[in-house]
Amino acid sequence: MIDLDAVFNESYIRVLNDKTSVGNRFFDDFYDRFLASSPLVAEKFKNVDMAAQKTMLKQSLFYLLNLYTMKKIPDHLTEIARQHDPAHADIAPELYNLWLECLIDTVRESDPQFNDDVELAWRMICSQGIAFMVFVYNKNTKTPHG
Repeated sequence: MIDLDAVFNESYIRVLNDKTSVGNRFFDDFYDRFLASSPLVAEKFKNVDMAAQKTMLKQSLFYLLNLYTMKKIPDHLTEIARQHDPAHADIAPELYNLWLECLIDTVRESDPQFNDDVELAWRMICSQGIAFMVFVYNKNTKTPHG
C-alpha cells in the first residue's frame, strides 16, 4: 500500500532542498515553465508580484494536502478559489490541467527520487483542490437564468 501523504511530504522536502548557488529553484522553475506554457498564462501573470505568488503557491500546496487528508475545505482555499473565479482573476478551468502538468514536470526535474509513486502522490494531492477550484469557477460562471 502506498502512503500518498508520506510520499508527497518526502518529495516536497526533497524539491525544497534542491539548492543551487542562488537558493531553492523549485518555485522559480515551476513559474518559468508555467509562464512559458501558454500566452494566456503569461498574460494572466503580467502584472503579478511573482515573489508573493511563489509564497502563495507554497501555502497552497499545504492547503491541497490538508484538503486531501482531512476532507475539509480550508477557508484559505475557498478564498483562493474566489480570487480565481470569473469576477476576479478569471482563471479558466483548462488552465488548471496545464498548471498541474507544469507542476509535475517541475517535480520530475527537481526530485532526484521521482518515480511513479511520487507522480501519483502529487497528482492525487492536487486533484481534489483543482476539482474544487473548477467547481467554484463554474458555479460563479452561471447566471440566474443559465
